[in-house]
Amino acid sequence: MDVNKLNAPNPLERRARDAELAPARGASEQKASRRADEASASRHDDAVRLSAEARQLREIEHRVSEEEAFDTARVEQIRAAIAEGRYHVDPERLARRFIALES
Repeated sequence: MDVNKLNAPNPLERRARDAELAPARGASEQKASRRADEASASRHDDAVRLSAEARQLREIEHRVSEEEAFDTARVEQIRAAIAEGRYHVDPERLARRFIALES
């Protein structure tokens, strides 16, 4: 418990008091006071708890980000085969794969 704030009005009481003093205070001052009260209340009430699924997803995301997006050795093999004229594409096989991918 925060002993220093024992006598401080809670945000709801302060809002009620501010509403009574509305004619005496400017609108911008009231808005600033209201925002301060809301921020103060939210600091004490807000908490974030991750579910087991969220923790698993975060771990998976971390592992995936550390891995390479593609096999660099395989890319180099294909690049060399293209440069040497040994890489041939089977158009029918490629078409079947595209159709399977779209299905």
